[in-house]
Amino acid sequence: SRLARYAAYREVVAESGAEGVLIGHHRDDAVENVLDNLCMGRNLHSVPVLEPVSITEGVPIWRPLTSWGKAEIRAFARRQHVPHLRDIYPGKTRVVWRQQILPTLQEAFGEQTLDNIRKVAVDAAAWKGMLDRFIIDPFWENVRLFHFGAIVPFGQQRSYPRAFWEEVLLRVCHELHSPMMTKSSVNRLFSTMVRGRRTIALHVQKDFRVVVDYENQRLLFVDYRLLVGHGDKAEFASRLSSHWSSAALTHTLADALATTSTALACGPWRVEVGPRRAGGPHRRGMEGVMRGQWEVPLLRESPQRTPPAEEKEEG
Repeated sequence: SRLARYAAYREVVAESGAEGVLIGHHRDDAVENVLDNLCMGRNLHSVPVLEPVSITEGVPIWRPLTSWGKAEIRAFARRQHVPHLRDIYPGKTRVVWRQQILPTLQEAFGEQTLDNIRKVAVDAAAWKGMLDRFIIDPFWENVRLFHFGAIVPFGQQRSYPRAFWEEVLLRVCHELHSPMMTKSSVNRLFSTMVRGRRTIALHVQKDFRVVVDYENQRLLFVDYRLLVGHGDKAEFASRLSSHWSSAALTHTLADALATTSTALACGPWRVEVGPRRAGGPHRRGMEGVMRGQWEVPLLRESPQRTPPAEEKEEG
């Protein structure tokens, strides 16, 4: 719903020529947002702060009411006879925050409690900016993004804390226009990367197979559409099954060995036969595959084809 909402904002801004979108968030909303995200297990430095002016999903957002609480805004509306509607069905979680938790916190710790919570979030956002500038951004310079995946080196950063990798993975998924991993998936990937000793492919993300490539000290995010016969891509697998069956592949390889040819066609795929080389299959030709090249030579140069634009649009 969030992506759809901001897509609608972008469309309205483009059609109307508006400079931004006004949102009615107030101070209490900001506090709810902070506490709700913390209860969901998000890192404090990653909790979104409702800034008065921001750019979100490419949309200029203005929030002129963030300095005032709901009670102040309603009192002003009553004094000035401004007609307004009360949102009495904000959802079960919001009802708990607004009718039980926030009033209890103010009663127990004083009227400044909500302001104090909001200030903690603002300070955390400031620290997040410094962490990004001096830690995340320098690391990000070595991350390579492609049309169908990403290569993320882990080298010395392999021993960094889980919080660092959660930030990196969040940015990778965002740049690939894909949902963030679940907490359990992040834990599994982090544990495998830190404790494992061999290359392994993990199903920890909705759109990408993540390969922990120990030999080359990197993570490979490979679009599932590149993987033949992946169960979640039945239509793609069905289209290739006639070419990629065990019998067809065996026949192709037998022909290659019999004719000492280095490359033969197997349906839409190029099959190459050659001596085993150091580096493994995850090293040779992987960047070309992620760029969307249909022919990625492993042994010698060859013409390359780029898939039609309609197969997947850029960003």
